[in-house]
Amino acid sequence: MSSSSSIDDLLLSAKNAKKVPYGTRYQSNASDQISYLSNNPTTDTTVSSSMKQYKYDLYKGLCSESKVRQALPNAFSSSITAKKLTSDYKIAGIVGYGSNGVVLAVYDKKMNPMAVKIIYKTHQSSITVDRPHEIFILEILTRQGVSPQILQFHESWQDEFHHYMVTEYVGNCWLDDSVKLIEFDVKSVPLAPNLPTSILASSGSTDLWAWSYSKRLESLQNENHTNLQLHVVKAIIKEIAIALHYLHVAGFYHGDVKSENIICDLQPPPTRQDQQQDQSIPEIILADFGHARRHRTPMKFYGTPDVSPPEFLADSPFLKASSGVQGAFADVFALGIVLYMLVSQNGDGPRCMQLVREGRVSFFELLESNGGDFPFENSVQGRDNEELGAGFWDLIKKMCRINPSERIQMADVALHAWLNQ
Repeated sequence: MSSSSSIDDLLLSAKNAKKVPYGTRYQSNASDQISYLSNNPTTDTTVSSSMKQYKYDLYKGLCSESKVRQALPNAFSSSITAKKLTSDYKIAGIVGYGSNGVVLAVYDKKMNPMAVKIIYKTHQSSITVDRPHEIFILEILTRQGVSPQILQFHESWQDEFHHYMVTEYVGNCWLDDSVKLIEFDVKSVPLAPNLPTSILASSGSTDLWAWSYSKRLESLQNENHTNLQLHVVKAIIKEIAIALHYLHVAGFYHGDVKSENIICDLQPPPTRQDQQQDQSIPEIILADFGHARRHRTPMKFYGTPDVSPPEFLADSPFLKASSGVQGAFADVFALGIVLYMLVSQNGDGPRCMQLVREGRVSFFELLESNGGDFPFENSVQGRDNEELGAGFWDLIKKMCRINPSERIQMADVALHAWLNQ
C-alpha cells in the first residue's frame, strides 16, 4: 500500500474495530517489579522488590516538579551525596526533569561542566541495590570507547533515596522560555547548610525535539514555512545511525530511539582556519539508555508508542515467539519514523502510526496490505516528492518494513545514498 486511499481504507476499517492490546505494555507494575542488570556483564537478571526492605513509597502521586522539590533536599540529607554535591561538584542548575528523575548541570573541581542524573528509587532503601540498566550499560559503552556520539559516563553512586550518574555535559538550550525558578524547603537538611533555597530549572530543551521546534519557528518567522533543511536532516539521521550502529556492534540495542533521546549541541569551532564547517548542523549525542539491553534479551514493548514498530502488536508472531522481538530491528524502524517526522512540515508522524499506537490494526493486516512495506502516504506533509527524491522513499521503506528481519541494518542506513548526497 503506497497511496493515501490505502491509508484512508485502513483508517475506515479500524473505526469500529475492536481495540487490540498493544503488546504487554500495561501488564507489569513497575512499583512491584524492577528489572536490573547484574554486576556480571554477561548476565541479565530481574530482581523483585521485597517490600520488607523499604520504608515507604517514594514520591508517589507527585507531579514531576514536586518530585524535584523533594528529591534535592532528600539527596542532601545523605552524607555521601551531600559530600559529592558540595566537595566534588558544584551545582549550576537543573537542565531537565521528569517522572523518573532530574538532571543537574554541575562543575567538577577543575571547573569542567558535567551532568549529574538523579534516578529516583521506587522506595527508600537502606541497602545497596543493583544499579539501573542505564548506568551499567553506559559505563560499559564508555569503557569500551564504543563511540564519541554516545553520552560518556564518568562515575555513579547511590544513597537510600536515589541512584546518581555523572556524565559529560552536552547540549545547547534551544528554547529560552523553558527556564523557571524552583524553590526548595531546606530547613531540615543539616548536612548542607549552604544548599540554595531556589535553583533555575529547565524541563529539558537540549534534545532533537527542542532543536527542531526552534528551527521551525525560525523558518516560520524568516521564510514563512516550517520545513527543516533537508541537508541538515540527512546529516542528523546519518550521525544517529552511526551511533546506533556502534551500539549494536557492541552487543546492545537502545530500545527507545526518539527525538527526545537525542541531544543536540552546537558544533565545536573549527580547529583550522581553512576548515569548512556547516554551523547549521548540530552535534548529535545519543542518550537515555533506560530501555537498552543486550541483544540476547528479547523485547516485550518498545520505549515510546509513537515510534514503536508493528512487531509489538498483540497478534505479532515475533512477540509470541520464544526468541521475542529483536531490539536492533526495532531501533531501525523507530529511526525511520524519526526521519519521517523531521522531514514533515509540522513534525508529525505517518498517519498509520496512530492505528499502530492504538492497536486498531493487526500485524497481519499491515503485512498483507502493501507487499510488506509500511503504508506511508504518497507524500509527506508540506514536502514535494521531487524535492525529497526517490532515494528518500527507498531508504524509509527499507527501514520500516513490516517484517523486522527484512529491514536494513544501521550500517546500511548510514551508508545509504540519499543520506550521502
